[in-house]
Amino acid sequence: MTKHSTCMCGVSKVLKIWKEQEDDTSPRCSIYEEATHIWTCQSPSNRAIWDQRLMGLKEWLIKKETDPDLTLAIISGLRHWISPCDPLAELSEGAAWIYHLQEEIGWNNFLEGFHHKAWQDMQKKYYHDIRSLKSGKTWNIALIQELWALGKALLTDRNEVMHAHTNIATECCARRCLLSTGDS
Repeated sequence: MTKHSTCMCGVSKVLKIWKEQEDDTSPRCSIYEEATHIWTCQSPSNRAIWDQRLMGLKEWLIKKETDPDLTLAIISGLRHWISPCDPLAELSEGAAWIYHLQEEIGWNNFLEGFHHKAWQDMQKKYYHDIRSLKSGKTWNIALIQELWALGKALLTDRNEVMHAHTNIATECCARRCLLSTGDS
């Protein structure tokens, strides 16, 4: 996550700078690839992972007794961030306020664990209102871990596509070498 946050992870932009590859495009969609693109890529495989993981995140939030308004704000905010054509849900006044506070920080930062403190405070108040002994801080830490797992799944998919492509190219090159030397 540190490498991703500092934009020094093995994405095409960096790999081109390091002279590890010739271009700086995504192996999934052929668009310029920097660290944030790992999450915002509109390729079908990336969107499928997002949809699956957001459903899982919503289930996780419900299981953790998250304030329903916060659940709606988080899921709607992430859907809208990944695809601005996805409409924002109708949010309560408190959730809308927190959503906009996070928007100022950035949703990419939300995925990296930089949450506005208001998320934790609103969850703490909700736990208090439902007479739960759970902590807003513990909830926030666990949420960050869930979001990092989402980011890891997206990076894993990207790397699988990247290396599958490299392996196919390598295999073709090896066949040509065998044919040119007369070995078969």
